[in-house]
Amino acid sequence: MKVVDLFSGCGGLSLGLHTLGCEILSSVEWDLGAAESYKINHPNVNLVVGDLKEIVVSKNTAAILLKNKEVDLLCGGPPCQGFSQINPYRSVEDERNSLVDYFFNSVKQLNPKAVLIENVTGILTLGDGKAFKSLLENLNKINYKTSVGIIQAGSFGLPQNRWRVFVVGLKKSRKEFRWPSPTHRFHSTNFIGMPKWRNAVIDSSRADLFSGKLKESSTVKKAIGDLPNAVQSSPDIPTKIISTSNTGMVYDHSCYNFEDISIQRCKHIPPGGGWLNLPDHLQPNNLKKYSKRIGSFNSRWGRLEWEGTFPTIVTKPEPYWGRYIHPSADRVISIRECARAQGFPDTFRLSGPISSRYRQIGNAVPPPVAKLLGLAIKEAIGL
Repeated sequence: MKVVDLFSGCGGLSLGLHTLGCEILSSVEWDLGAAESYKINHPNVNLVVGDLKEIVVSKNTAAILLKNKEVDLLCGGPPCQGFSQINPYRSVEDERNSLVDYFFNSVKQLNPKAVLIENVTGILTLGDGKAFKSLLENLNKINYKTSVGIIQAGSFGLPQNRWRVFVVGLKKSRKEFRWPSPTHRFHSTNFIGMPKWRNAVIDSSRADLFSGKLKESSTVKKAIGDLPNAVQSSPDIPTKIISTSNTGMVYDHSCYNFEDISIQRCKHIPPGGGWLNLPDHLQPNNLKKYSKRIGSFNSRWGRLEWEGTFPTIVTKPEPYWGRYIHPSADRVISIRECARAQGFPDTFRLSGPISSRYRQIGNAVPPPVAKLLGLAIKEAIGL
């Protein structure tokens, strides 16, 4: 299957599809750090470092990206920050949201057999889902039969609570696209707008939990238990790991530095605990007013548990916003630990400052999820 990957980031989608034997013809990424990481891990791909808008407006998209070949799958995740529910300033006027339109224009110009689009669940609710509905309508108008799947990554073996929306469009197809079935048990979670989109949700349902067909969910310990508590000062300094399943050197086992007050807070927080475990003088002032409410923001300044799972891996694991403190070390989880939670192999190398590497991993499509979706698309288009 020949693929073009738009908004490719560091290459999570491309990596998952490549493991299926797909040929990645071209990718487009404007962020220099992410583009450099992509180049390191996909050296044979025609990487275009630049703005997709300019390529689309030039109407030279096919010449730039296809190199006289036909494309089977056009995939990508238009930047999601404009839609994200954790963005307090999200707006229908955010110019990043228009990149969904440029993706659609790329579909019109390249005419692939199939389309795969990924985004945050916030695209379903911002402006009553205006941009999302428009995308589906426009794809249908140019003869793509669309299917929406809202996937919980934890139900497919990742040790992480991660909801994302995927759209698959098949050109002139009479076939119904078959979404992959969940493989793992995962604790019940919700997202804003779930009731309205319940029929599109693909996770391990309550009926499946007791069927015996699903594997046990993965855990923090399974994902990162072999990595040492101590981190390197630089992500480019290798860390030696020795375990029964994995022996060798890994990179990116580094994290950003805590201020002294943050370290002091960590010392008071037990596994599974949070800011309510802090003595009064260490509690963040803007959270104190919620201290009498049971369960109020209890994941803020949260410490992970070895037998638990990760929250959604974001572009910066900031403890104020969630449970990102290491289970037994007084630090946030490292770049490599975030990459493990996302399903990236240790051989995957990153480039750029620590902040950029965190962002690249947080923005990526988990490669194992990409692989399952790629397999389903290959079957749907007969490859």
